[in-house]
Amino acid sequence: MKLFHKLRWYFLQEWKKYLGSTILLIFIAILQLIPPKIVGVLIDSIIIKKKYENKLFYWIILIFLISFVIYILRYIWRILLFSAAYKLAIILRVKIYHALSTKNTNFYLQYRTGDLMARSTNDIDKIVFAAGEGVLTLVDAIITSSSVLTMMIVYISWKLTIISLIPMPIMTIILTQHGKKLYNIFQQAQQTFSNLNNHIQESIKNIYMIKNFGLEKYIMKKFKQINKDNTIKNVKVSKIDAKFDPIIYYTITFSNMLAICSGSYFIWNNYLSIGTLTSFIMYLGLMTWPMLAFAWMFNIMERGHAAWNRIQEIIKKDLTIQNSKSFLLLSNNKKLKIQIKEFKYPNTITPVLYNIFINIKFNEVIGLCGPTGSGKSTLLNLIQRNFDISKGDILYNNISIKKINLFHWRKKITYVNQNIFLFSDTISNNIAFGNINATQKNIENVAKLSNIHHDILQFPHGYQTKFGRNGIMLSGGQKQRIAIARALLMKSEILILDNVLSAMDILTQHQILKNILSWGKNKHTIILVTHELHIMKKLNNILIIQKGKITDHGKHNQLIKYNNWYSQLYQQQKKIIKI
Repeated sequence: MKLFHKLRWYFLQEWKKYLGSTILLIFIAILQLIPPKIVGVLIDSIIIKKKYENKLFYWIILIFLISFVIYILRYIWRILLFSAAYKLAIILRVKIYHALSTKNTNFYLQYRTGDLMARSTNDIDKIVFAAGEGVLTLVDAIITSSSVLTMMIVYISWKLTIISLIPMPIMTIILTQHGKKLYNIFQQAQQTFSNLNNHIQESIKNIYMIKNFGLEKYIMKKFKQINKDNTIKNVKVSKIDAKFDPIIYYTITFSNMLAICSGSYFIWNNYLSIGTLTSFIMYLGLMTWPMLAFAWMFNIMERGHAAWNRIQEIIKKDLTIQNSKSFLLLSNNKKLKIQIKEFKYPNTITPVLYNIFINIKFNEVIGLCGPTGSGKSTLLNLIQRNFDISKGDILYNNISIKKINLFHWRKKITYVNQNIFLFSDTISNNIAFGNINATQKNIENVAKLSNIHHDILQFPHGYQTKFGRNGIMLSGGQKQRIAIARALLMKSEILILDNVLSAMDILTQHQILKNILSWGKNKHTIILVTHELHIMKKLNNILIIQKGKITDHGKHNQLIKYNNWYSQLYQQQKKIIKI
């Protein structure tokens, strides 16, 4: 019942549909009471009066008509109820999607993709099932059992009713205990399902690497173990489920035995007629569904409650970037000032960056390089405000980026890294992804700047050629150039290129860099991260990051004069290629 309490906001929102369903259920419950009463009257009339054959046919027709009306009402009732429940699915999916879109990078370090997918689909289905089938079961069971009990107590015998229902409280206590166990085990089962989902997602994503390393058997063995764990947990859930129905049927059977034995005694002492006892037993039979319904409802509610808590864990997880509501109008003096005294990732003690002080003028082209793990990617994440800085700040036009609306700030930045993602869509739509109003001419212009235009013209349908599923496959260099074209089409004030030229030959690298510098001249600030030092020659300023801090900066010709990391790497690369 805790889940119903947590969903009360939605029940109030859709009160018309739920109220309409309840009213229809009341009519159904009343109609269900008539056939047993008719049967009892018929039996007594036949036994006592020895006549009733003439009207028997009409009573049978009446019972049939009542059954047909009940069928129609139940159909309408389910339509009303389930349309409301499915609407809840839409609301919950929008909520969790919004929550996922506002979480910072640290959130995605804690939760795996497969787990998030399981919570966004399977767990939501469990909640929706509870809001539909669970409510249906509860309301139907309450109304049916209440109306039947009223008939049994008021119109037949309150003594016989009490005797027959003696097993019910015992059954309720047992089912409640089983419900608590089901909640805990079902949560574990859902977690193993998340693990299974995540393993499949990662395996499909990295299938080429798995094949290249010959790890198919190892991955299959790991999958079998995860699948086995999932099966074990679900079998435990099934074992608890399996106990519900036998408990109910045993209780109902015991109640029927008590009713027959006690009823026989009452008939013997002329307290009841045979027809009345028959009606009572039929009413007691109508109690079978409410009892089964209560057991099933316990099952549905505990599953839904466990799923609700898993979803709320995601939605309420406080790992969001605090967004300013103000859209500050920034002047043309768009200077980027980075002042980081210290930065460390959440739940870690070792600083990743410290004493980083950088001033980047508008339309300046900055190179950023350093050894692997030196903090370059972290710095770029902070500029995009994927994390907030506790000791220090980043200013744009002397305004803290924390005071700039997050959406507004990120529209000013286009970031391209070496992990290129393209949609299963046309080449044209992939390039225009960030600028849906771009014309075909705009798309072709940026494609020329990224040196991919000629390649696209060679594709079967040119810019309308589809990539991915049922389409063409692209090389790493082609993907990088399409990603660069997509970034240039955004026309953002700050362009960050993180190792996006690595899959290209030297001539292509230089041609693209030349085009980008021409594109950005006096219009855009460009930050270029690369280990290809021959590219750095044309940049205004080069920053060297080592062990989380700026160790050197200057132009290419200045840096190679000293015995530093940059100079040593340059000499090594010079031996390999002619720079």
